[in-house]
Amino acid sequence: ANGVTIDNCTFSGNIGGDAFIYLDTDVAHSGISIINNIFDGAITTWHLLRAGGNKTDLTIDGNSFTGSTAGTDNALIYLGVAGSNIDITDNSFSSFPSTYSPVAIQHNASGGTRTTDLVITGNTIDFTGFTNANEGISVRYASDVQIENNALTGAASATSYQAGITIASVNSTGGQSVISDNSVDGFSRGIRIQRWASGDGNSDDIEITGNTVTDGVVATGSESSTGVGLFLAGVTNLLVEGNTVTGHANAGVYIPATVSDGGANTITNIIIGGATATFNNFSSNTDGMNNFITTTASAQYNWWGSATGPNHSPENTPGTGSSVSDYVDYSPWCTNSNC
Repeated sequence: ANGVTIDNCTFSGNIGGDAFIYLDTDVAHSGISIINNIFDGAITTWHLLRAGGNKTDLTIDGNSFTGSTAGTDNALIYLGVAGSNIDITDNSFSSFPSTYSPVAIQHNASGGTRTTDLVITGNTIDFTGFTNANEGISVRYASDVQIENNALTGAASATSYQAGITIASVNSTGGQSVISDNSVDGFSRGIRIQRWASGDGNSDDIEITGNTVTDGVVATGSESSTGVGLFLAGVTNLLVEGNTVTGHANAGVYIPATVSDGGANTITNIIIGGATATFNNFSSNTDGMNNFITTTASAQYNWWGSATGPNHSPENTPGTGSSVSDYVDYSPWCTNSNC
């Protein structure tokens, strides 16, 4: 069916079935709106609201997910391949039961036709009190993605890995893919770019701008790569500017040696900061930036918490700001918090 609106309904109860709302994955649908509904039940083996693939002009706005859950590694809102013009706006997620490990909003695809023009904006995701692993927003294999003005609150701990915003193999074709003006607090990894399969390719032409990413928590068993604000793997043509990334137990920015599929992490043409008008605040992290590949990352004109710049041996041992590793081009740096 096309042109259907589901409005002001309540979905309750704990069932083990497929979904409260299921739009057949193999059938194209257009002009469907799912708005202003209340979801306070649980789907314990699959997705809560399963939109699937091949959806055009899909709107999921103003819904409340309170006390709801999907199954482990499944989503409360799930999207698939080959969609276009999808709007996920002003939904709220809270009071998750700590029984499973769900994803709040997920687009999951690998190969085939990419979904285009996916907008995820104005959503509130609050994992306060949640004790299992989870993810807030996860988008894999899509083009022209906008993740903007969302508020995510994590409850990560040494035993609960939690990720705030993840994109994997996302690119820009007719528009710009951006992660901007989000608030992300209390996750193991705040904003993560990753590559799950080599055939999907790197993310390309991405902007991370104006976000506030704070208080990353280290997870036991992944001490070197969690407790980080920005986790960057498998990406080309990346611009990172105007972000506040502070209070992380490990590092503000972390660039690993490998990607998730086991291949080498290839990051090319990235600019982190780059000018006094576009600087990032990387102060008050245990380390400011750790780069474990041998390609130098451009990170000039950023604030590291001290007028003396980031600490780095041997080039800037007098620096008392958050430290940086080798293969980080940090000079010149900002000499005050207003740059």
